[in-house]
Amino acid sequence: VASESAAGVDIVVPLLNDPDRLRELLATLPTGRVVVVDDGSTDAAATEEVATAVGARVVRHAVNRGPAAARNTGLQQTTAPFVAFIDADCLADPSWPTGLLRHFDDPTVAAAAPRIKPDDSGSSLLERYETTRSSLDMGGQPELVRPGARLGFVPSAALVVRRSAIQPGGFDEDLRLGEDVDLIWRLAEAGWLIRYDPSVTVRHRTRTRVRSWLHRKMEYGTSAPTLEQRHPGKLAPARPSLWNMAT
Repeated sequence: VASESAAGVDIVVPLLNDPDRLRELLATLPTGRVVVVDDGSTDAAATEEVATAVGARVVRHAVNRGPAAARNTGLQQTTAPFVAFIDADCLADPSWPTGLLRHFDDPTVAAAAPRIKPDDSGSSLLERYETTRSSLDMGGQPELVRPGARLGFVPSAALVVRRSAIQPGGFDEDLRLGEDVDLIWRLAEAGWLIRYDPSVTVRHRTRTRVRSWLHRKMEYGTSAPTLEQRHPGKLAPARPSLWNMAT
């Protein structure tokens, strides 16, 4: 397990099933100040066993309420001025999350995101594809994140936020998908800054089954109409090429 976490940041891990991946993630996180939010897993005892073995605290939803609700529960169960959210299918590098805290020396910064790179340990076709085409990898260029910019949002699979900037409210629990984009855009509309820093990295483990991978890709697309209703004109228009139209 990594060294003790810096004072001032709590870590929240939303989880639905998959205690094995949770175990692998927790082994890469700083000890202490970690809250696992079990969002209605079928085997609550397994989650509890994995988390408590490394000193993490578990909060459980009796039924599945979605990732936004899980993150909000973690937010409510922590007290540090900064909260780092990381999904259970990720693996943290040593610089996570403390490497992003320097951005909050600027009091106008509400959130900072690392680069999320695919875990390249696998050899399947999907894993090799994700290594170069991951929808979570926002590239190697530092950016100021805002609607209409080159980088219009960052995913909440790994995200550090200033507690005072997102409370009250937090993530919108009415959204099962796109809740991260909605949060970033609401922060930007309120005048906050969001930073993307690729010098800090988190690895994401790819779904290895074609059906679940395709289902997730479809889900990403279905959030667009709701986001357009809530934030008119902020979605980037599609720019199809002759090649992908032909395909």
